Amino acid sequence: MPKLKLTNNPDNTLPIWEGELETDVKCADLNLGEAEDWIEQPDGTLVLSYVPEVLEEVIDYFTTESVIDNLLETELGETFLRVWPAPSMLDADFLKSALVVYPKIVRMEPGHERLPGGEDRLLFGKIIIKLDDYLLAPPTMFVGNTDWPATDIVFETEHDYMGACFFLNSNTFHTAWENKSKRNIHLLECSLKLDPLFLAK
Repeated sequence: MPKLKLTNNPDNTLPIWEGELETDVKCADLNLGEAEDWIEQPDGTLVLSYVPEVLEEVIDYFTTESVIDNLLETELGETFLRVWPAPSMLDADFLKSALVVYPKIVRMEPGHERLPGGEDRLLFGKIIIKLDDYLLAPPTMFVGNTDWPATDIVFETEHDYMGACFFLNSNTFHTAWENKSKRNIHLLECSLKLDPLFLAK
């Protein structure tokens, strides 16, 4: 059974936590589709149109209930509450009723740039998991402004295969990527979004 293991916040001024997804899935077993299996998104990334059999258990793990339980096992601490300053934000039942998790498998082709910009206003946070063992895979860049090329990188991830990063949507940074390598890059992105039906109550 997969399990997300996060360490304590590497920089207690930023709502970013790193770790890994524990799973039996080997990188050599991943076959992430042919060109026609990928759907282009408005930001230029590609999303896989189906779930590969080898990743079904991983995708099934990313339900709202298991993700919330998993996150609250980590000492999210004061940094978490600075971004969402309400005690209910550390209440599992509240979060399970307020959030929905949306996983997707993303490909970034060589030369792809995902420019820094504002996140979806319904985004609470995001989990990003690396699906390659390619050492030149680009890091997730957390930047303090929207300049491009990036001029104010406040944090970068450094992940091996199945390395993970969880961050809260914050007005203190934007996220960006640039694939300067010669290979496709693959990520599992899990967006934790506020449920519009919950907000309408």
